[in-house]
Amino acid sequence: RMPKGKAVRVRVIESHGRRILQAEERPGEPWDVYPSAVGIVTQVNRDKRFCHVELQGGLHCRILHKDDPGAVSLQIGDAVDVKCRFDRMHMTLNVLSWKESRSLPSVDFCKPFTGSCKDTDARHGARVEDVWIPVKLFEDAGLSVATRIKGLAIKEKKGWKAITLAPAD
Repeated sequence: RMPKGKAVRVRVIESHGRRILQAEERPGEPWDVYPSAVGIVTQVNRDKRFCHVELQGGLHCRILHKDDPGAVSLQIGDAVDVKCRFDRMHMTLNVLSWKESRSLPSVDFCKPFTGSCKDTDARHGARVEDVWIPVKLFEDAGLSVATRIKGLAIKEKKGWKAITLAPAD
């Protein structure tokens, strides 16, 4: 029996459905028949043991800690290269494999920002250029809207939204 995702060559016969005649190993990476996509970790839920990953085009998936204990080390804002399969029964993308990525997704979807806040609203948040920063990010980072800040933003339906925040150098 081969491990899940193993690169294999399969011979089948089409007679009253499909029957596998032969399966043999071939050169290749695990799950290499699935395309990879670079996404950004936007939520880490340690209690429910998963990381939520946003992908370009409004798609998203979850990396379950039970499937890969290494996912526990992921942080919000980390770039990950994921291979996913669409689950028609549950209408979700299931992560088959992932690894940390050294590159960010396309600048149409994810971008770093730096600047001073404008259009501040103490109850809802503030803006740095075209990036909306929710007040919760300021609270979590222990920053005020008067601080010069930097962070990472992703493109959502309503525009750019910050997912990480830190004081600018």
